[in-house]
Amino acid sequence: MKPLMRNILGLLTLAYSTIAGAQLEQTYSTSDYVGFHIEVIKANAFTPMAFNVTRTPGGKLHQTINETFGIGNAMGLTPGSYWRDADIIWIKDGSYWTQIYYNDEDLLGQPENISIGWKGVGWGDADFGDYRIPENNGFWIQSKKDVDWVVGFGGFVKKGAISHRLIKGFNSLSRGWPVPMTLNESGLNYSSGFDIGRDGDIVWLYRADTGEYDQYYYADPNQWPFYEGWRKIGSEDANVGYDYIPSSLIIQKKEGAGTVVILPPAGLAQKKTINRQFNAPPKPNLFPYIEIWEGDGQPYFNSAWQVNQKVQYTTEVYEPWRGWFTIAHRTPPYEHGWAYDYARMLPLRWGVARVIAEWWVAPQPDKDKELP
Repeated sequence: MKPLMRNILGLLTLAYSTIAGAQLEQTYSTSDYVGFHIEVIKANAFTPMAFNVTRTPGGKLHQTINETFGIGNAMGLTPGSYWRDADIIWIKDGSYWTQIYYNDEDLLGQPENISIGWKGVGWGDADFGDYRIPENNGFWIQSKKDVDWVVGFGGFVKKGAISHRLIKGFNSLSRGWPVPMTLNESGLNYSSGFDIGRDGDIVWLYRADTGEYDQYYYADPNQWPFYEGWRKIGSEDANVGYDYIPSSLIIQKKEGAGTVVILPPAGLAQKKTINRQFNAPPKPNLFPYIEIWEGDGQPYFNSAWQVNQKVQYTTEVYEPWRGWFTIAHRTPPYEHGWAYDYARMLPLRWGVARVIAEWWVAPQPDKDKELP
C-alpha cells in the first residue's frame, strides 16, 4: 500500500474511533420538554394572553378555537344566545379583527337562525370552531363574568426562537414559552425589524395587578442622553431590562414593516441532536395532558410515558432563577408499563419539565460484531 493511502486510512480510522467512542459514552437520552401556564381573566374586562405551548413536539403556536377552548366550550367561557351577553375572543390578524363567542342555545328556525357552537360576531350561523388563531399571535378575552377566573394551557415547549412579521401599527404576539422571561432575555432589541431609540418601536406589556399597560423602548446609545438598554416610558432613568413579559405582548411598529425574533430563555434552548446514539436508551416519549381531579376539583398537568425495564428515569423541572433540578427518580423494576408525573397548576401558575433516561445496567458491547 502506498504511504499516502496508509496515512489517509489511518486518519479515517482515527476519526471513526473518536466518533464511535463519543457515541458509546452517550449513555442517556432526553425527552422533549413539556409545560403549562395559567392565565387569569379579569372580571368585566379585556385580558390579553396567548397559548405558549404546542400540541406536538416541534409544533407551531398555531391552534383552532376548538383546540384552544374546546369543541363544546370546555374552557368555560360565558356562553350566550346573543353575543352581547357572552364572553368574546378578540383576534387581530394583520389589520383585521375577528370576534368569536359560544352560542349555547339552538336558535335554528328562530329569527336569529343560529345553531349551538362557536360563532363569529356578524357572521350568522357560520361555524368558527375551526378558525385558526394566526401563528405566534396573541388574543384578548372580553369577560362578562363578575369575578376573576383562570384558563390553563398545556403541551410541548418550543425548541427554538420564534419570529413575527410586523406591520405598521399594533401587533399582538405570543411570548413563545410558558415560563416568565425578561425583556433582556427576549433579544427583541437585536432584531433587524425592531427600531430602537426614543422615537423607535414601543413594546406594550399588560400588568394584571393594575389592569394597565406599561410601555417600553430600547434606548439608542448614540442618542442623547447616550445610555443603552430597556427603558419604561415615564421613568427613563432606570434600566428595566429585567421586567417580565406576560404571556403575550404588543409591539407598536412606528414605521414600515419588519420581522422580529424572540429568543428562548437560556435554559430552554433545546439543541437539535440525534435521539439515539449507539449506546443511549430510547428517548422517553411524553404525553402531556390536563385533567380536573375528582378529589379536589383542581386542574392538574400530567405527563405520561412508557417505561423500559432496563432504564432508569429522572424527572427535572426548570425555574428561570435556578435552572434545572431533579424532583423524581425512578428505577426498575416497574409494576406497570407507564410512568406518570403531575403538578397542581394552581397556585404554581406555570411549569416546564423533562425526563432523562439512563441505562439501569449498561448494555455490554457485542465484541463479536464487526464494525461496518
